[in-house]
Amino acid sequence: MFYDRISFSLSYLNLAGLLEKPGRGLFKISTIGFQFLEEPEKLTSFVEKEVQKNYKLKKALVTSPIDLEESKTESLTPQEKLFNSFNKIRDALILAQVLAPQVDATD
Repeated sequence: MFYDRISFSLSYLNLAGLLEKPGRGLFKISTIGFQFLEEPEKLTSFVEKEVQKNYKLKKALVTSPIDLEESKTESLTPQEKLFNSFNKIRDALILAQVLAPQVDATD
């Protein structure tokens, strides 16, 4: 149970940008994280706000899923199907980058 709480804490601190992950199993306090070490009473509200931003962005992406219709792709070669899937994933990532500033502006 203790291990789970540590994992959740590290995950939320990373989502909030207070930690950096230079490698597997390694964590480093970011410059923003060092600022919150001086004012720990503001830490909880900041982490909650940043996690909500990430949640809103993920929710926006889920509401516009990647459409993989089999009926349109039946006559395509496997390479063409792979290329089309790649393009749809790339478009979704571009959409995520476009939506991220909009999510920040709403907070």
